[in-house]
Amino acid sequence: MQYFIIFFIEVLILLALSKKVHRLVSTLIYRITGNNKLSVYIMAFLFLPGTIIHELSHFLTGLFLLVPVGELTFIPKIEDESVRLGSVSIAKTDPLRRFLIGSAPLLIGVSLILAIVFFLTNTTDPTAIHFLVGFYLILEIANTMFLSKKDLDGVWKIILIVGLLIALYIVLGIDVDINSDFGFRVNEMFETGTYFMLVPLVVNMLIIAAINVIKKILPV
Repeated sequence: MQYFIIFFIEVLILLALSKKVHRLVSTLIYRITGNNKLSVYIMAFLFLPGTIIHELSHFLTGLFLLVPVGELTFIPKIEDESVRLGSVSIAKTDPLRRFLIGSAPLLIGVSLILAIVFFLTNTTDPTAIHFLVGFYLILEIANTMFLSKKDLDGVWKIILIVGLLIALYIVLGIDVDINSDFGFRVNEMFETGTYFMLVPLVVNMLIIAAINVIKKILPV
């Protein structure tokens, strides 16, 4: 259970870091170009693969759950003080399916990151190309899987429930039996996952540090 808690915390930290990366990258691009519209399109180009995965996650989950879906677009739009790199129209539905559709980019994104790191660490004689492509995909997914306010409509309740369950586990000292085959496999999965999730966390922290250094060097 402790590895699940660590994994859950890592995901929350990654979401916070990814938003910071987006903000810093967009600010840096604007300082270089001096053009707001051009900056938005450069951002859209840089994060296009991740945006496609994000929106397709919503779209395909909606189809799978038999919820009507509408237009799917990857064209960036400026809304108030924020930028939407893509969007998909989803019909109103019950809270459970809304949660599954809204959280799909996060759930699928985390799964893809773990799958990529697992592939890289279990491939016989991986080449530099393997690692470059792998890290690029991890970077794209990690920085586009965060949820918008609209996505969070049905998600915050689940996050609250998970948080309360974790709090109960800590306060009551509930002991989860990991001696069973299923319990052992689940515990082992999250233990491995906690190490795998360090990859995008470290990469994002390095990006943030690098951008902060570049911003100090560039003239205002």
